[in-house]
Amino acid sequence: MIAILRDSVSKGDGAYNRTGPGDTQRPSMQRGLKDQRPGHRRARVRRPQEEWVPVRVPVLIDPETWELAQVQLQRHRQRATRHNTKHAYL
Repeated sequence: MIAILRDSVSKGDGAYNRTGPGDTQRPSMQRGLKDQRPGHRRARVRRPQEEWVPVRVPVLIDPETWELAQVQLQRHRQRATRHNTKHAYL
């Protein structure tokens, strides 16, 4: 459910060509990942927004509700317990 609220596609703003092939980074201290060497172009990286091609997608959430959800998610991120530096709790 949270993914629907975070993705702008759910409010009708779809885009083609958002990602492209890129180099992977080999995980540290692991062996046997021959295909994940840099240069094999196995990862997906985000392209610049100027290269995106806008497409029409069905609207799942009206834009006003989506914006309100973004404000609420930002508030939750700021108030998360992992950002607590004032009080030491168990």
